[in-house]
Amino acid sequence: MRPNKAQEPTSAQRRSRLSATDVGQAVAMSGPDFEGQFLSLSPKSKLVAGLLLGGGGVVACVMLWERGWIAWGAVLLALFGPALALIGVRELGRERSFNAEVDRARSEWAELERGISAARREGGNVARYLQGKGYREFAVRRWIASELDPGKRAE
Repeated sequence: MRPNKAQEPTSAQRRSRLSATDVGQAVAMSGPDFEGQFLSLSPKSKLVAGLLLGGGGVVACVMLWERGWIAWGAVLLALFGPALALIGVRELGRERSFNAEVDRARSEWAELERGISAARREGGNVARYLQGKGYREFAVRRWIASELDPGKRAE
């Protein structure tokens, strides 16, 4: 009986199934991704785009107002530009705190390993342990817990 070709994985599928232990520690410690990208722009791009849109909207409003026109597109730019800039400023702050937590976790890695293994032995909750240590970002806590999961490393 011949094996079914459709059931055999391709070489690309076999390569994509490599675990972090197969690839090495560099992949395992790459870190979590910063989530929260809105409109696929970086926070700095949002800040700059918001300032430019807001400024352009204000200039267009002033120039058209002098001619007796009210251009609603220019009014909307003048309103939504600063809102986009504010979103960019907020995301820059969140990104900084996110990166600070990741750096802190990497510097305390050995202590985290001991603490999480002790929490698991005692039947405690890993998320509560990490929150007690001051890790606020969910993505960072999820990343730490997944990296220090003993079942995952055994695969």
